[in-house]
Amino acid sequence: MNKVFFFTSSLAYGGKERQIIEVVKLLSKSFCISIYILNAKQQSFAASIAKDINFYYVSPESKSIFSRIWSCYKTIRQGRPNLIHTMDALSTYLTFLPALMNKIPSVNGSIRHAGVTHGFDYYFEQLSLYLSDYIIANSAAGLRHYNILNNRKAGVIYNFIDKSRFIENRSQSVAIVMTANFTDYKDHKTFLTCAERLIKEKKIIRFNLLGDGPYTDKWKCWVREKGLADNFTFHGKVSNVEELLAENSIGVLCSTRKYKEGISNSILEYMGSGLLTIASDIGGTSEIITNRVNGLLFEVENPDSLYQNIIWALEHPDECAQMVRSAYLTLDEKFSATKNCEILIDIYTQLI
Repeated sequence: MNKVFFFTSSLAYGGKERQIIEVVKLLSKSFCISIYILNAKQQSFAASIAKDINFYYVSPESKSIFSRIWSCYKTIRQGRPNLIHTMDALSTYLTFLPALMNKIPSVNGSIRHAGVTHGFDYYFEQLSLYLSDYIIANSAAGLRHYNILNNRKAGVIYNFIDKSRFIENRSQSVAIVMTANFTDYKDHKTFLTCAERLIKEKKIIRFNLLGDGPYTDKWKCWVREKGLADNFTFHGKVSNVEELLAENSIGVLCSTRKYKEGISNSILEYMGSGLLTIASDIGGTSEIITNRVNGLLFEVENPDSLYQNIIWALEHPDECAQMVRSAYLTLDEKFSATKNCEILIDIYTQLI
């Protein structure tokens, strides 16, 4: 059985990490998979795949870029994989030279965004893309950001979603959830500003926030100062995403104009859980949501636009129920784990 080494900066809580688990679960039926983790902190998802997948840490404590590249080189040299698949910019930076030196074909899966990098980082990423044997983005918007949408060695494979893991929606009242870490990459300000208005007008009173990050305490403090602590639950990092989503009726994702959005795993999980999905109209999100067909799109960083969409949803329950059904079908059309895995296996076969 051919060996594939996955390299990732982390295996902590996040959409990319949940995607890795979905991918390797299927690929492990056809390949011998090992995951190499470059940062050891907060690897909460590692245990969930330990029984079936080999995972290792590669020089996680070293601060020297050269020693980390050397560690990757030794790992690749000793393991002699048939293929290397990187999942982010850091793992690509540290492995593309060792892969070249050992003549191991590489798949670059670092394009999981639609405009995060600029300046020197942008051009360095372009170089690493050029040196890769194949580039897989999870959105056309991501390839467009690097001007390689029509490149013969680049393609789009949408996120793998296993619908069987979702729980039937059991929400008895209207509650809104947002699954996103509290970082610069997500716009919690728009979400909370809109929520405050909805609460004051007694339209919706229950809100759930899943995720963690450097700004968690800032927004917890904001909620307390507004006197809204009883209306919000901050769940932090969770492994039972599906169970918590099932307790909500609307899923919201607020992206930023600066960092845009690739293909959000959160949006796909909302759809799989039977939630009405409302998201910022930016980046790759329009590749998932067709407005008022399988979800709702609102103007990025505009709390009033989000508010108007939520009010429309409350006033049009029949249309929303149809959108929820259409969203569930979208997962089969574009995000089928089985179909997309077959495409990935075909790429691997051509490279090995």
